[in-house]
Amino acid sequence: MTRFVTKDPAAAAAATDALRGAASQLRATITIAAQKLEGHPEDPFTADDALAGLERWVRGEKGRRRRIAHTLLLLHEAGVSERALADRIGLGRHAVAQMIADARVEREANA
Repeated sequence: MTRFVTKDPAAAAAATDALRGAASQLRATITIAAQKLEGHPEDPFTADDALAGLERWVRGEKGRRRRIAHTLLLLHEAGVSERALADRIGLGRHAVAQMIADARVEREANA
C-alpha cells in the first residue's frame, strides 16, 4: 500500500481532483494509439494493419510520456513520494523525478 503524505493539503486536494481528468486523457491517448491493432474479430487483419498500428503506437510515444509525466506530477502533488511512484510503476527514481520535473516545467510554461 502506498502512503500519501501531504505538505500542502490544498495543493494535494487540487491534484487529487485533477487526477480523474489526467487518467481519462491518458486512457484516451493509449486507446487511440492501439485502435489500429484491435480490429473487429471478423475482419481480415493484414501485415499492413499490424504495421500501421505499430507505427501509430511508436509515433504516439512522446504524447503518452507527456500524459504519464503529468499524471505522475499530480500523484506526487497528492502526496506520493517519487520513490513510491518509481517502485509502483517499475521505473528508476531518477526517471520519475525527471518526468515530474518536465511536467512541472510544461505546466508552468502553459500557465
